[in-house]
Amino acid sequence: MRHLILFTLLITVAGIRTAASQTPPATPALEAAITQLGTVDYGNSEAVDAAEQYIRRLPAAQAAPALTTAVLSAADQLVRSRALVLLTGFNDPATPALMRTLMGDRSLRVRDLTYRWFALHPDPSQASTLLELLQAEKSDTVRPALVSALAAVDTDPQIRRALLDEINRGPDFFRVAVIDTLGRRHATYAADAIAEIAKIEGPLQDDAVLALARIGDPRATGIVAPAGDNGADVRAALLAAPCLLGGDCATATKTLTDVALNAATTPQNAQAAVTALGAAAGKPDMGATSALLTLESKAPPAASDQATVELSILAIRSPLPMLAWLDSLADGPLRNAALDVLGTGFERLEEDFAEEQFYVAAHAAYVAAPQGSAARTRLGALLDALGF
Repeated sequence: MRHLILFTLLITVAGIRTAASQTPPATPALEAAITQLGTVDYGNSEAVDAAEQYIRRLPAAQAAPALTTAVLSAADQLVRSRALVLLTGFNDPATPALMRTLMGDRSLRVRDLTYRWFALHPDPSQASTLLELLQAEKSDTVRPALVSALAAVDTDPQIRRALLDEINRGPDFFRVAVIDTLGRRHATYAADAIAEIAKIEGPLQDDAVLALARIGDPRATGIVAPAGDNGADVRAALLAAPCLLGGDCATATKTLTDVALNAATTPQNAQAAVTALGAAAGKPDMGATSALLTLESKAPPAASDQATVELSILAIRSPLPMLAWLDSLADGPLRNAALDVLGTGFERLEEDFAEEQFYVAAHAAYVAAPQGSAARTRLGALLDALGF
């Protein structure tokens, strides 16, 4: 089986290289921009941003072949990964074939990006290959993306069993990623396994409670005794759980906001409340999202910083609800503040691939908006504010 997969990948790579060789060569300006993507001098980030902006504004027929060539052939691994991120924004018809060749790539970053792409573009025909790669993948930093790709094609019982096994293996940060992925996938088959984690006091407990709530399992609100000696994260998760279960989000939003704004609240408790509020906002719920913006400007520093992060996470995980929320804000100081917060948050997150997908959604909305319309003007301001 492994030899068949390798042979298929080699044939596909040969086809991609042949197609790339038949396209017109990249212009010197485009070649220079792609080379600039490999800059590692943090003091020169503006040059990298300018190179990315230049490439994004090129026609797909010009940019996509050059980016594909860079992904396949560049010696600089940073160029390869950044080129791959930009390529995903062009919706090029050759991208799926390229992604199939990059599964198992030598570069950790390229592998991670490839599996993230498959999580957003499920391909059931690659399920068995992804499952085999999961068994072979050694990097705990790449495995979460591979789990996400598998969870997107989890109709096969064998895949479900493999995902359930992942809940209880590896370091905590990886197990949290697995639990979170299964919760967001509404994986009812994982509810019992996640419920067992939720019973155990420790760093996974709050994530397990939120995952159960996202799945729609009512045990989320009762599996941990509210009167128990729970940590700040667990207490906050229990407040957000009813909202995620389909209940009253307004109550959860008010309670969590009050905790974060209370001057007597410890920084740890305030951050936990804001994180849980971010979970409620991700339902999606516009009231909770607006509360995060309020906390960014009015809460003490720890909660304010966390609100910036949570708003940015919302944007990259759910671009369309975030765009709808931004559109609901009247032009003026409040909307400008929201754009500033997202710009700051994107810089902190450094989630290049996810941010590029937000750009894709925002740019698609921009193109669809009538020429000269207020919607197009507002979306243009958003793209400018975020450096796209």
